[in-house]
Amino acid sequence: MFNKQNQFRKSVLFFALFATGLSYAQAQQDQVKGATQDENGKFLSGVSVKA
Repeated sequence: MFNKQNQFRKSVLFFALFATGLSYAQAQQDQVKGATQDENGKFLSGVSVKA
């Protein structure tokens, strides 16, 4: 009885961790696109932005 119950708990924990990791990985795939300007409004070339 304890073995089945213990295995069920492990399965539920594994699924919960897997689902959490999957949603985190999906959130990391967003891209931000746009143009970067200086304070005078001129566009800056070769600029990269980390979000």
